[in-house]
Amino acid sequence: LPWRFPAMARCSALALAALALAVASAAPPRAAWAADGAPAKLGVSKVEQRLSRFMGLRQAQGARGGANATRGGSEGGSAPEEEPPGGNATHAKALPPLLLFMGDCSGSTWVQSLARAMLIAHDVPFLEKRYEDIKEVRTEVLGNKGPAWKMFRNRLRKAERMGAHYVSKFNTDDLRSRVSGAITDLARGARVVSVWRSQALEKLVCLIHDCFLENGNFFMVEKEKRGVFRCSSITRRPDQTFQDFFVARRAYVRDEGVKVFLRPTTALATANELLGLGDEQAEMLRGAGVQDFATLTTEALEAFEFSSDGLEVSVDAWCTFLRSWGVEAREETVRHTLVNGGYPSRAAVDHHGGSDAYQLFGGGVGKRKRKPLGSVIFNYNQIARAFSAPDQPATVKALLDDDGRAKS
Repeated sequence: LPWRFPAMARCSALALAALALAVASAAPPRAAWAADGAPAKLGVSKVEQRLSRFMGLRQAQGARGGANATRGGSEGGSAPEEEPPGGNATHAKALPPLLLFMGDCSGSTWVQSLARAMLIAHDVPFLEKRYEDIKEVRTEVLGNKGPAWKMFRNRLRKAERMGAHYVSKFNTDDLRSRVSGAITDLARGARVVSVWRSQALEKLVCLIHDCFLENGNFFMVEKEKRGVFRCSSITRRPDQTFQDFFVARRAYVRDEGVKVFLRPTTALATANELLGLGDEQAEMLRGAGVQDFATLTTEALEAFEFSSDGLEVSVDAWCTFLRSWGVEAREETVRHTLVNGGYPSRAAVDHHGGSDAYQLFGGGVGKRKRKPLGSVIFNYNQIARAFSAPDQPATVKALLDDDGRAKS
């Protein structure tokens, strides 16, 4: 598959500021190609409406490299929600929520899944199964207190009643939304860790290639036909759920070998903005009153997958992650989970993963291979020249290093 990172449905404020998004009519299905490799006449479409506006959007399951996502999530699976051990206590000690502050197109489902496996390995009780209650609250009819809000509230109460941690992800959109007051209050009483993808060029390509973003500077090209591809050209059937539509559209992009075209000057500007995303997230958390948290990169957490040399990098990163959540991390337990893998659900552990509904996260140290950026960027030679120009800082030049990204 040409791309491997999961994504949900947002583009960071930094990226949006740099993209200069325009609104105009959709481009024709085929266009003449100019000398610079871009269509000579390209109508600029509206940016795809953020997929997170639709209720019920959750990342479908699938093993890494599947049609939906390369790092599949266990959310929404068929497994019933499991009570934490000792969960029938009436007056159990209330435990703080554990929150992951992380954007989409950054590996957030994989990170949260492996984090849950780490909690199980450390015998930490938490409420299982659902991953993105907070996003659903934000996106539900612009904040009307409907089913998502009620489920979110009830799960918080259930976790408190059962003496378990509530675990979820939130992002910068949540802190800017109409429910930001409730989310801020939740975060102030929670244990939080902030994670961001430092490989800015990968993140930008993911935002486009997963049908989240298209405009006159960033769009997709059908490899064989050399024509512009618009995600909006694939329409949703009346009998199709939005989740199925979302997955089918992603699958088409991969099956047809659709690549991404990036205008070099705009890609450079955007990449430079995205390189500051870690600082932006930390500033937003502090502005919301959250002071005690760690900031980590996805690359450090996943380093063990690409190289045995990266194992200790990931052990250190995951220990820091867990300590930011208030867990007394044991290095030997973290290392064992990374080397052998772990399940994000106790039901999966009890059944030894004997169902497709459960996936093993971690394991296979050094066995994963990176897909070269040139295999998914249509005009990679142009991008490589722009990003490797003498006047570019080392941080930008390093974004072209397909082999060194796991060392971040």
